[in-house]
Amino acid sequence: MGALNVVWRKCGKPNCACAQPGHRGHGPQYNLTRRIDGKTVNVHLKPGPELAKAEREVARHQRFAALVEEVTAVSDGLHLTYTPAGIVLDRLTQVQRTILAHLDIPLPWPEKPA
Repeated sequence: MGALNVVWRKCGKPNCACAQPGHRGHGPQYNLTRRIDGKTVNVHLKPGPELAKAEREVARHQRFAALVEEVTAVSDGLHLTYTPAGIVLDRLTQVQRTILAHLDIPLPWPEKPA
């Protein structure tokens, strides 16, 4: 999705207040930065519905990315045995069990008896 940035800019006019030392510049201005076809693209957003929508979408995407990381952490540590009867889960750590429970994901395969 990208990142939402808040920036303050100087306009470059020598008589403007923003040209004074210590002045932050004009703003806040909101930029949505993302990659499209391998290039970084900045979209300037004004306060209002468009900015609010971008904030919601960026937050949703960040939550999705965090969930993907959690699921990846669980799946990376799974030790599976492929048998003629099907897949058997060799072992699962307590952290993996906690993450699966947190995500409401049931064990996909039976576990090998200890």
